[in-house]
Amino acid sequence: MASKFKFETTVFIRVSGKERPRAGKKRKNGKPVLFTPPNTKSSEKIIGTNCSLKMNGRSPVEKVPLEVTIIFQYAAPKYKGNSPKKSKPDLDNCIKLVLDAMNGIVYKDDNLVVSLKAKKIWGNEDKIMITVEELDYSFQAVQPVISDSYQSVLKRTVATQPE
Repeated sequence: MASKFKFETTVFIRVSGKERPRAGKKRKNGKPVLFTPPNTKSSEKIIGTNCSLKMNGRSPVEKVPLEVTIIFQYAAPKYKGNSPKKSKPDLDNCIKLVLDAMNGIVYKDDNLVVSLKAKKIWGNEDKIMITVEELDYSFQAVQPVISDSYQSVLKRTVATQPE
């Protein structure tokens, strides 16, 4: 049996989140040309380069469901400790930056990511800890569990319904 795909890396960078595309002064067919802001481009390049080196020549995953875990750690004053970071940047923008940076390197497309865990924390240095794993979908369907007391309420409700 083939081994499951697993990829882990740590990128030492302070992420500010993926910025929205900007409209430049250039125009094409009368419409402004959009460009990726420099901070976003630079961060994606650093993350992508790190991932490429860690992949060590392996091809991007193409057809398996993936689970991604990302921990964004930010250097903090001593009083913050290892607690959640509840300030900017927004977590969803940080996630998008990392997922886009790994496109074509770790996986063919980020649509393969079907499960995602992420958090922002304070720590002793700026870094992103990334894990990408093949998800095992060989489990049985889960049947809903209804307690005995709830089932008796359902039976009484159904029995008292007019026909």
